[in-house]
Amino acid sequence: MVLNTSARLIFGVRRGEHISPFLKEKLHWLRIPERIAYKRCILTFRALHDPAFPDYLASLVRRPSSTDRRLQLRSSRDVKLVVPPPSRTTKFGERSFKCGNPILWNALPGHVTRESNLDLFARKLKIHLFETSYSCKAL
Repeated sequence: MVLNTSARLIFGVRRGEHISPFLKEKLHWLRIPERIAYKRCILTFRALHDPAFPDYLASLVRRPSSTDRRLQLRSSRDVKLVVPPPSRTTKFGERSFKCGNPILWNALPGHVTRESNLDLFARKLKIHLFETSYSCKAL
């Protein structure tokens, strides 16, 4: 709502007109769910690559090769993360940093997750989220 209202204010678009073309083609803004996914993926990237990231959060994100003896397997080179088993009692656990971020990370394509530079990762991630966000709505 705030995103659409801001775009309407910037471009002087009336309430009855569609705002999506302005968000997509002129502003290059992500929708709110994709913005949340973007921020969560940036946090996950920093947990994996940034030594200055807090240890109590970095310890919640683990690769399979760090949890068992699979260092010689091809899958140890994947950048997939361990997803803890879901909780039976609550849905909030699925949205936590420990459970939700690995699920979100594992859904990203390999060319995005294999990046080791934060700026390049952020650029590729935004392009990926932008394409998936607006291509799904066009169908």
